[in-house]
This record gives sequence, structure tokens and C-alpha cells, in this order.
Amino acid sequence: MYTHYTDHVRAHHFVSQLVAVVLSVMFCATAYAETAGLKLAIATGKAEVELGEPVYLTAMLSNTGRDAVAVFPSLYPEDSALRVNVVTPGGKSVAFVPYSLDLNDSAMQQMAAGESLSAVFPIFYGGRGWTFQETGEYRISAVFSDPSDGKVLVESAAVSLTVTAGDGSGAYLINESKASSEAGKFLLWQQGDHLRAGIVHLQGLVEHYPQSVNADYARLAFAHNLSKPFRDYSIGTLRKADPDAAMKYIEKVDPGRLQPYLKVDKIVTESRSLMLQGNKSKAQSVLKKADPILKQQPALRVLMTE
Repeated sequence: MYTHYTDHVRAHHFVSQLVAVVLSVMFCATAYAETAGLKLAIATGKAEVELGEPVYLTAMLSNTGRDAVAVFPSLYPEDSALRVNVVTPGGKSVAFVPYSLDLNDSAMQQMAAGESLSAVFPIFYGGRGWTFQETGEYRISAVFSDPSDGKVLVESAAVSLTVTAGDGSGAYLINESKASSEAGKFLLWQQGDHLRAGIVHLQGLVEHYPQSVNADYARLAFAHNLSKPFRDYSIGTLRKADPDAAMKYIEKVDPGRLQPYLKVDKIVTESRSLMLQGNKSKAQSVLKKADPILKQQPALRVLMTE
């Protein structure tokens, strides 16, 4: 299998921009009549990040009541049931809009008492571009609803995220240029040979700020991209996976500084590259390093299916 960039991504992006204003209004106008027994908790991988650093949100929906409750079976924002809101350091409330929306027809399902549902997803870049564009303290919250009628079932408590200036790499990464926008998409998807301006921008970041945490995220994205084939429809060619080049990037990444989601992604990317190099035993050994992280955050197991 190979990954590719298709026209429906552009179409979904257009749709996401159209609904941005609608989501903002819904966050401001909806009365939260919560469903008894449902609890929604959210958390960021880190409480403090540097400007430009990817941010991933973990959401967990639990039925703590005695009776089953009908819920939509997905917490990913692109499926429209979970809506994330971000309050900037200046006090502006902004609805997070995912870069693409999935127009699925999944029906509500019964969540039995004691059951839970979880998901981890990026919120640092979306339909509005970069989410965290300034330093300071942000407040993040979420509501879970029935996407068929917008009825809110439960609201989370807000969590804080502090964004610091760091070493200047974030200011280098985030600006109003096309290159910055493409770099955001490349970090979001961790792939995209067609995002040439973004790749050059990230290469410049690594060159100018080689010791920065943002350089590690860029290296990991490069490694992830190179560890898989990619069909670039802009030039009509299939680029084969290059595990040797991927490993050169992986070896320079400090996993201790990564978000938990991307710590697992690094392990999976390294294991996949080793497997492609023919080193099956080492690939399996590396993959086991994810076990302690997955034990604490089961929602990250989705990465093990890549």
C-alpha cells in the first residue's frame, strides 16, 4: 500500500473552512444539558510546550452511570461528534476545526455502564492553520454531541496549556508564508512529498536550530515520510520507501522530548524501517519499547496498526 494526496483532502479542507463559523456559534450558543452518567475528560501530552511544537489531545468518554447510553462511536474531531474549543492568552475563544472532515454515516451505539471510548489526535494545525500562534496560557475544552442534531451530551472540564517562546525555532516555523502552511501540513500528516515548500522550510529549521525540540519533530516527520512509499500525483510518480534515509533521521531524534503520541510514532517508524532493512529481530525488539507507554495510554494503540 502507498499513501497519496487526493482531491478529496482539498474538498474536505474547503468544507472545514465553511463550518468554522458554524462551530464557533455552536460553542457560544449551545445549552449544555448533560446526559446522566457520561463523563468526558481531555488531556494534553505536555502541560508546557514551545512555540511551534506539535500538540496532541487525548479525549476519553466514560459511562459512569448504571444504564447504557446511546453515543456516536468516535471521538475524532473530523467525525463531528467531538468539538474542541481553544481560548487564547488574550481571551479569544476559537473553535478548533480539523483540516478535513469525514462525512460518515455511522449510527449511534449503546455504551454500556462502565465502558469507555478514547482517542488521541493533533490539534496544533487544522482548517484555520496553526492553532497556537502566540506564547502564553491557553485553555482547552471539548463537548461531545449527537452529530445528527447537534445535541450536546457532555462537556469536559478545561485544561491549561502553556506555550513558551523557546529558542526561536517556533517563530521561524510559524509565519504567514505558504512554506509555513505547508510545513504545518507536513507535520500534521507526517508525509507529503508534494509539500515541497514546507519540506524546505522544515529543513531550514533543522539547519538553523539543530538542537531545538522542533527540529526533533521535523526529523521524525521526515523519517515517517521516508519509511513509507508515497504516490506524488503532482508529478505522477511513486517514490519507494527509503529505510536507510529514514534511520539517519531517527537516530538524531531525542525521544525524551517528544509528545507521548509521537514517542510511539518514533518507535513504530524505527521498527518499520528496520523491518524494511531486513533486521526483523531488532525491529521486534524496538517495537516492544512502546509497551509501557501503551499501558498508560491505550488510545495510542491505534499507531501499532500502521
